[in-house]
Amino acid sequence: MANVFLTNAEVTISHYFSAGQKAAIESLPVHVQRNLYADVIQKAFSQMGKEHVDARDDELKLSQESEKRIKDIVDSMVLHHEDHQQEIPNSDNPHLASITSMLTSNPNWRANGFPNRWKLISNTLFKRDPEICRSVHEWVQERLTKASVEVVNSDIRSIYVRNLLAYIPFFSPELTPEWQLPMGENGALVPYRIERIELMPRYLGSPLVAYGLIPTDNRYPPFFVLKGTSYPADDGFFFGLMSDINPFAAPGGHIFHLFAKRRIESWLKEHTGKCKGEVVGVSLGGCLALQTASYLPQYLGRVSAFNSPAVTPRDVQAWKRNSARLHKEEKPTVNVYLQDGDPISIFVGQRWADEDWTLRRGYSRVDSIFQSHAAAFTADREACIITEDTTRDSNRWERKLWPMFQNGLFIPVFLVGIAFCILFCIVHNMIWLARTCFNAITTRLRRRERNITLRAEQS
Repeated sequence: MANVFLTNAEVTISHYFSAGQKAAIESLPVHVQRNLYADVIQKAFSQMGKEHVDARDDELKLSQESEKRIKDIVDSMVLHHEDHQQEIPNSDNPHLASITSMLTSNPNWRANGFPNRWKLISNTLFKRDPEICRSVHEWVQERLTKASVEVVNSDIRSIYVRNLLAYIPFFSPELTPEWQLPMGENGALVPYRIERIELMPRYLGSPLVAYGLIPTDNRYPPFFVLKGTSYPADDGFFFGLMSDINPFAAPGGHIFHLFAKRRIESWLKEHTGKCKGEVVGVSLGGCLALQTASYLPQYLGRVSAFNSPAVTPRDVQAWKRNSARLHKEEKPTVNVYLQDGDPISIFVGQRWADEDWTLRRGYSRVDSIFQSHAAAFTADREACIITEDTTRDSNRWERKLWPMFQNGLFIPVFLVGIAFCILFCIVHNMIWLARTCFNAITTRLRRRERNITLRAEQS
């Protein structure tokens, strides 16, 4: 087990963990182990206070009360997948194996490879392959089905299911009209039908989209799943990129206030009845989910944001103002899950709603910065998740630097993007107008020709 250093005292904390927790932690890379231990120790001692710590020379002496409190804190912070089996699908489609092993935080995901690189480039840049999307749907559905049986711990299962749901918008989930989610008692499967929602008008170009999952039984919550920044062949790629760098707002903030907020509110108002809705998102989608929580908390029961950028102080004030109108039991539970080593969630954004939002950090066996942001880390059998100090994360120096980058370096790029968007709208609408006029003229000429033919036959 790794050792963690606190000032001049070396603290060995392995005996505070259960056997399952030790096994999960030992499977992680050494640098990830050290990050995890450092976070656990820092949080444990910050909660206990200095009066429980007696550091002398190279020793650290703790009272029995202090040891008990450390054990309680560790038990409350660390989750592990001792009952969850990670599987890579047996498939004739090697692309599916690569995608799913990457999503499950498998460190050897590159070993599966992409044998047909041109097909990969074509699917990413030009046109999605429906067969790959359907294969991913089958794999996700299989994982959701097995989660209801294999993942006994309800806390782990609830995070894992929502982590998987956050990724389905990237693979055209409307191709599979019905999904089975383990939302019933003891993880029983509940049928949900899926609905595509465009978050902005189509005349602006390929729109940002979200997906609604509506239960057949209104005793269960509907899900509103927001998509993160996608690949060029997917819907909303351009506006996803623009939303990432928009100045003077959280990522996606301008589109949220101009277009998306009204559409999200309309959908939630229509589909929330006995059960309040849940909002789920990853990356940009996670940030949009947090903004939905800030401005529309009255419709929500739970919010899950994965690898999300932080929001702005204005959004935090909106959360405090809007949630203050609700009774304590009516406020939604807001959970933010960040993967260790993910640069987006570390640097992007300014702060969280410290008192009300729960911040959790995941540790898994990812092998790159890209995978640390893109992977569903709770799918890793060895993943550990600890609860962090939200205030401490909001006050990190990286959060204070972000506005300078966002409002300084990105403004010229954003203005160029806006100019391109305006030009695109003009050209796109001129083409649409010309096509509409051409179709109208063609239809009229065909009708006239048909009438002349009929008259000639009658005569």
